[in-house]
Amino acid sequence: MDTQNMSAQEILELQKKNCIFCKIIAKEIPSYEIYSDEKVSVILDINPAHEGHCLILPKNHYQILPQVPLDLIGYMFTIAKKTSRTLLKSLGIQGTTIFVANGALAGQKAPHFMIHVVPRQRGDQLFKIPKNSISAEELLSIKNKLVGEQIIQQEKQEIEPVKQEIKQEEVIEQKHVENKPQTVEERIVDPKEESKKEIQEDVVEKVEEELNSENKVKENNKQEQKKDTNIDDIANLFLN
Repeated sequence: MDTQNMSAQEILELQKKNCIFCKIIAKEIPSYEIYSDEKVSVILDINPAHEGHCLILPKNHYQILPQVPLDLIGYMFTIAKKTSRTLLKSLGIQGTTIFVANGALAGQKAPHFMIHVVPRQRGDQLFKIPKNSISAEELLSIKNKLVGEQIIQQEKQEIEPVKQEIKQEEVIEQKHVENKPQTVEERIVDPKEESKKEIQEDVVEKVEEELNSENKVKENNKQEQKKDTNIDDIANLFLN
């Protein structure tokens, strides 16, 4: 199906309609569910890497990790921890591997985000990750691309909306009130009050500076984001 002329919401609804795991959550398809609440469902994988392989699914449809709200991610990993403990106690296994296949090229088989909890036994030969050689120069180059650029920058963007509670209009209005002509009584002020006023003026100036600075940062971020990999492009690989 051609999705080029569809809106993001229309694409999402199409994905949900065709998502086998959304149908499992809606009880349209039977499953071996071992836990369920208002946020998640935990089911047994019908093609397990090992007996007891569990899938932790969000009940809302998200394709890949970056689309999932942070609070839900935290909750899902709490459930993963408890699922792991249950498997260790109940199946007599020696460990668990907990992982996310984030995107089709990373091994994700279905367009519904999930956390895998896989029981492990000694000598099971699962998840053999190769050990490749890499030079110190290459490591340093990769480090310089990541540190202080992608991860920290993203955290700042998430915090910014909280700062926006102080609006520029409110600052202008406050300055307007402070610049109103004073009566004789108002001119006779306590030195402490005068000091408070000076502090308030400093605060107003600092807030204005912060707002101007944030606007510049936002503009720079917008320009940088145009160059970054689009998360939706990764998610939409499942449509091809």
